[in-house]
Amino acid sequence: VSTQSTGIGNMKVLSIILICIVLALCAPPTPTFPKQFSSLVTETYGKESRQSKIYYDATLDAERFDRTDAKLNISIIEILRYDSERRFVITTNSKGDTICESSHLVGHLPTFNFTDYTYDGQTTFDSQTTDKWSRKSAAFTFSYYDTVSGYTPVARVRTPNDGGTPEEVHYTQFIAGAQNPRLFDPNAISTQCTRPLVAKNTRTPNLFSEKRVKLPGCSQDSCSYMQSLSAQYFSSDYQDDMICIAYYESSWCPAVYNGICCYGLWQINSNHIGESGCPASSPSDLYDPNAVSYTHLTLPTIYS
Repeated sequence: VSTQSTGIGNMKVLSIILICIVLALCAPPTPTFPKQFSSLVTETYGKESRQSKIYYDATLDAERFDRTDAKLNISIIEILRYDSERRFVITTNSKGDTICESSHLVGHLPTFNFTDYTYDGQTTFDSQTTDKWSRKSAAFTFSYYDTVSGYTPVARVRTPNDGGTPEEVHYTQFIAGAQNPRLFDPNAISTQCTRPLVAKNTRTPNLFSEKRVKLPGCSQDSCSYMQSLSAQYFSSDYQDDMICIAYYESSWCPAVYNGICCYGLWQINSNHIGESGCPASSPSDLYDPNAVSYTHLTLPTIYS
């Protein structure tokens, strides 16, 4: 009887183990995203597309974007150092001029967290068999895809729930691993800044000029005026943030242009011209705060 009981008990244990193994094999995979990587990234929005080489290292609290603008015939290196709250942009134009810019950086290094996403199963995306996860908010549905084998990121997609144009970020040539710290050191990239631009903070490396750029006719707006302007265009949740961002972006000077694409108090990218909340007809309109209705522009949009 003892032997039979022992045998039955062992069978139960084996059955439980087998059930646990089956459940583990059938359990949906958990999305992962490396904290250190480099990748070729293609961002698409409707017919518009932009490609960058990105270097990302959460341990260094930094990221870098290398890209070429064929329309303007310029190459751009953008380094975001969240540890020192500095943004560096090194632009080389068709004439061979190297324009170096430094500005204050607001915010934190973006992180990739998919713990609140729901697993949707396997699907084909970018001609690959991928695992898919999604999360739905009030305004958008967020989707994330990675390869079934190796769990390499393939794409992130943000689709408006009202049927609007989705925004997609595609990853190719993705390599996980620690990044060389020199990639995020502007002094290690270039020593020939023929046209240095604004560098307000004294912590800026020697590569970047400490001299401020003042355009003709540029007058600094007062704090009281900025408070009034922000109260006119922004909700109470964002007014202080926008005053602060305008200070570090333009020193409250409406006539500031960064030499690449951004204009005015909040350095709004001219790509937003004609969008809802930015009915400007030309870049020069962005110099006039009252010529643009910022009501529908979100904080991240203005600070792009």
